[in-house]
Amino acid sequence: MNSGSRRCKKKGDAEAVAKALDQIKEKRYFESLSHYQGNLLFVGINYDEKKKTHTCKIETFEKN
Repeated sequence: MNSGSRRCKKKGDAEAVAKALDQIKEKRYFESLSHYQGNLLFVGINYDEKKKTHTCKIETFEKN
């Protein structure tokens, strides 16, 4: 498993985004896509309703 990451506009709570991506990996939500042969993108997004800002992080997941 190889992964790379890229950040979108950095606004809001980056810690919540990291937790979202960790949850995707820990709970292995991607296993339901085991039949898919390409690489995957994991996307964590946090939206702050008060500030009207967001944080986004995209990680690539290369299936071996």
